Amino acid sequence: MRHCLNTLLILVTACAGIAQEIAAPPFAPAPVIEWGKPLEGGPIRAIFLLQSAKEEGLEFLRRFDVQGDVYVSKKGGKYGVDTTSASLCRRKLTSEKIDVFVVGGIYWKRIPATLRLAVLEKVQEGMGLLYVDAPNSAMDTTLPKLMAASPAPEAVAAVTEGIPIPLLPLVTIDPERNAYTIYPDAEHPAPKPEELVSAARFGKGRICLLHYSVGQSNVVYLYSLTPGLRRQDAPFLRTYPYWEYCHSLLGKAVRWCAGRKLGAVVRAKASGWPVATDPLAEVTVTGQAPPSPVDIEVVIRDRYFTSLGRVTKRIYLVGDETYKFDVNISTAQRPFGGLYFVDAWARCNGKVMDWATVAVEIPRVVRYKQVVPEKLPSPYILLEPREVRHPRIEKVSLNQPRYASNEPVQVRMEVSNPSSDTLVDISLVGTDGRILQRQTLPAQKQVSASFSLAAAQTLVSYIDARLKKGNQTLWRERTPVFLAPGTPDEFFAYSWMQGETYYSRDYLRRIQDQGVDSILAGGGAASYFFEGGRMAAEMNLRLVPTNVVAVRYEAGKEPTKLPRPLTDEKTLNQERKRIRETVPYVAPLQPIGYSLMDEWVLGLPEARTDYSDSAVAAFRLWLKTQYRDIAALNAEWSSNFATWGDVQPAQLEQAREGLDLANVDWSKLNLSSFVDYRLFMDTVGPTAFVDFARTIRELDPGAKVGLCGTESSSTWFGHDWFHLCNALDFVVGYGDAGPVPNITNFRGLQREFQRSFLQPGSLLGCWVGYSESDFYREQALKLLLHGFHGIAYFAGDPSAYEDFPYLNYDFTLSRRALISGEGVREIRQGLDQLLWNSQWDNSGIAIYLSQSSLHVASALGQEGKWGDNCVAITRAVEDAGFQYDFVASEQVEKGVLKERGYKVLILPGVACLSDPELSAIQAFIAAGGAVIFDQLPGELDGHGKSRSQPPRFEGAKAVPFSIVADRSANAAAMRSALDRAGRAAPVQVDFDDKTFLPTETILHRNGDHLLVSLQTDVASWNQPKPTARITLPLQGFVYDVREGKPLGRMQTVSAVLDPMHILLYAVLPYEVKSIAVAPSAKMVKQGAGANLRVSVIASAPAGRHFVRVSVQAPDGQTRPGFARTVRCDAGKEETTLRFALNDPIGVWKITARDVETGVTSSATMEVTK
Repeated sequence: MRHCLNTLLILVTACAGIAQEIAAPPFAPAPVIEWGKPLEGGPIRAIFLLQSAKEEGLEFLRRFDVQGDVYVSKKGGKYGVDTTSASLCRRKLTSEKIDVFVVGGIYWKRIPATLRLAVLEKVQEGMGLLYVDAPNSAMDTTLPKLMAASPAPEAVAAVTEGIPIPLLPLVTIDPERNAYTIYPDAEHPAPKPEELVSAARFGKGRICLLHYSVGQSNVVYLYSLTPGLRRQDAPFLRTYPYWEYCHSLLGKAVRWCAGRKLGAVVRAKASGWPVATDPLAEVTVTGQAPPSPVDIEVVIRDRYFTSLGRVTKRIYLVGDETYKFDVNISTAQRPFGGLYFVDAWARCNGKVMDWATVAVEIPRVVRYKQVVPEKLPSPYILLEPREVRHPRIEKVSLNQPRYASNEPVQVRMEVSNPSSDTLVDISLVGTDGRILQRQTLPAQKQVSASFSLAAAQTLVSYIDARLKKGNQTLWRERTPVFLAPGTPDEFFAYSWMQGETYYSRDYLRRIQDQGVDSILAGGGAASYFFEGGRMAAEMNLRLVPTNVVAVRYEAGKEPTKLPRPLTDEKTLNQERKRIRETVPYVAPLQPIGYSLMDEWVLGLPEARTDYSDSAVAAFRLWLKTQYRDIAALNAEWSSNFATWGDVQPAQLEQAREGLDLANVDWSKLNLSSFVDYRLFMDTVGPTAFVDFARTIRELDPGAKVGLCGTESSSTWFGHDWFHLCNALDFVVGYGDAGPVPNITNFRGLQREFQRSFLQPGSLLGCWVGYSESDFYREQALKLLLHGFHGIAYFAGDPSAYEDFPYLNYDFTLSRRALISGEGVREIRQGLDQLLWNSQWDNSGIAIYLSQSSLHVASALGQEGKWGDNCVAITRAVEDAGFQYDFVASEQVEKGVLKERGYKVLILPGVACLSDPELSAIQAFIAAGGAVIFDQLPGELDGHGKSRSQPPRFEGAKAVPFSIVADRSANAAAMRSALDRAGRAAPVQVDFDDKTFLPTETILHRNGDHLLVSLQTDVASWNQPKPTARITLPLQGFVYDVREGKPLGRMQTVSAVLDPMHILLYAVLPYEVKSIAVAPSAKMVKQGAGANLRVSVIASAPAGRHFVRVSVQAPDGQTRPGFARTVRCDAGKEETTLRFALNDPIGVWKITARDVETGVTSSATMEVTK
């Protein structure tokens, strides 16, 4: 997504505008474990030089009393450092006192020699160096010698003691499976501390290396400071935040490198025996400083990281005295079966002296010789003379991978060693904490239960199953339940973000404040890794997996032959295999859509195209569908091939042989060999995409599949939008909807191609976010008015696009985020449903898109001019007050002009027409249709060969048109041409001073309601904002939809045309008097539901309305999960509000607002126990 939009960047200042300030909502990052904050001895001053993920350095600073600058080397290549970052680091080293220099994810040998030397000089003077992940291949010749000259083995214990190493990723490796075991065992032991840490002293300073790879660097994935998880790491799926202990390890390493002396050393151990009379854990504190009071804090957490209890104690240490402290908590709080954590701190005067963690797994089976019968630990039970077992829930399984809200969730549990006095307490809980349902059943070996997601307001809920004896929990299991929400029922907004990293979770939460409800995770495997997908889903964000296949354009050794062409069956098989391996990870989360590739193109102008063997072979098969035999092809191409196997397509240079590009003789032109190959190549991508989509839907039925970051319709890119839109049902392109709301170039025109050609049920979005402009407030509405279903922001992740960040590293929001978020929230108040269910008015105008003509223009070196001409003509249609649809050659051949009732056909640069196309156009004219053209249409046939007798377009309904440099003149000429063709602008916009102010008008029809929108071209932002007289197509009751107020019965409206504000009016044949909202009951119990009847009261029988319902809890806070837009056919409809078992009791307020008119009313109902 990181591409250059120079024209947009130029508009940063040109479109600045003046907008009202918007206050950012408050935000608090999620709590972290402050292992060493504040730290005894005061802050440590550090520099972090990281390969990527600046957020990791910032996350570290949140946990430790470390003051530092974090530098990310973005332009230094893989594992390298760019000169700018290196220069900044050297400057800091020389100007400030630095305690520790931290390098993460960078090859030491790829750091510029001047910076390496500066760092080692400072180490010699007393600074510390921490190098995170240091494979041998990353070293230069100097550092290994320094490490060997003066090793410091004592660092191993100082860094690793008190760290649960076996529970960290990337340290328990199964090399054969290239994956990680859940816990270390005899076959896959955890690494020894000395394998993880190596250290040395150099001069007065210290050097510490953390070897996450442990000799297996081929399977290591490092963010920058902590190990990461990838798709193939799913066996490592953890229920606890392992990264907290990675940071704990880093903190001890930084502290050692800084040479900090410890006032006390903390050690912790746990018995692993949940015996009520025995201590849960033992904490040992050894003094290493003068006598002082020491405060001990111990926190116990279960394997889901739920706090079970906290114990504190004050002790007094004298010298090197050792104090042992037994940790006990109540029986009801004690850890149940499975893994648990004990975290301990020692503080003096509130400052951390040391910390330690012990992780223990309670054994399932205990041999009799280890206990005596009278001390049999509860809840173990005696099974045979020499063995006792812990009752546990062995497995929780569901009958489906995901559920629609009306599908029952069937839960089946296997319980080992149940007893008559044990119960199974099962709850269905949303990630928002709402308890949807709860059941308590007798514990048996097989337990079944059924639940409903009808009240769910989150994408992920959990079956929380607890095996209980009295008030003591013996075992707990959690299983995720994924809601399948289907196609978005609101305008979606997603952002390019990392969805698989722990350090992006706060950014994911923050960006939701601005209406973002889904993410396209940044890059490759990260976007479809199961854990990352679940993390985003648990935060109520839907996914858009990207690069599901890996055949973006790549040049081969031969410039005209792709190494992995989409016509090669081997390539297709490789991609099918990739899909089958990866899609199951995210299919349960029901992504909004799957992006096969980002910025896909079939070829580039520099390399022209693919003439690989498989491509040419597929081309020959395609030609057999276009020509009856080889003789017919030879006649068209003026060739003499003996067989189909001899056919070779013309490359560009061959097509241009003998042509005078400066003075083309159209009567003798024959580009058919070149044009045919380009037309064939236009089918290559769509054909493969249909195949890929079929494979994806085998694994995820009903999935939307498409592309992101689509480019313009260049002859080389393979973007024939008619074919692509018939192959795809999910497209998020580069539609040029940024600060410039009107079409400005051929790349931006794809927005209209997509709107015109996408099939019903498809999802259409557009990437924005490459500059700053106050128009971001309007861009979502602009897209919605053009039939779009969503918007995509580049980029929510602050490290992805620092030039124009959507979010800042400190979680503050950019101005762009604030104003664009306001726009998205506005249209989700029902404007989306209203416009999606209304009919676009195309003014009876069709504009012809001729791929053959595009390819001819490209062959003649006029592709840019041809595209500019298409843009100018569409802009002239809009400026004249009309709208249009694009139609493609295949559609015209099949009779789309008659089928849709078009009255005017505009032919921009249509040099090529096939015989069937020509016949269809002539029949259209004969039936009363009009054509407008800027050059003689059909001089060439559909293959790009000149006709012996060019067609004639004459008569009153054949209107020639020429584009000039003056935009106002083009609009006037187009208005005149359309007038000759019998079309009058449906909306008249007049100014007192006859000003020309380009304004786009769009009409939608909601039954007998008319919606009229007007937007002045933002290019005129710095011109006076005149008041216009707007004459509507008919008289009626007019409402300002965005302001939510009636204007009265009229046909003419006066309004200020502001480029930064879209006007939207509704014209109704009746007046809306009020909205009636009536709950079926005034009182409803927690966990129950109530029907809500909504009615529109009008001066005449009401038509179709859309009413937005919002709900306020007793505390006055709006609950977004209850909000919905209700479609009221004939002005009436019912909807159901479903409450959770723990929704607050009290009086709830329900507000209903008619989207078109703004008429509002409210009602109340009481929720009781």
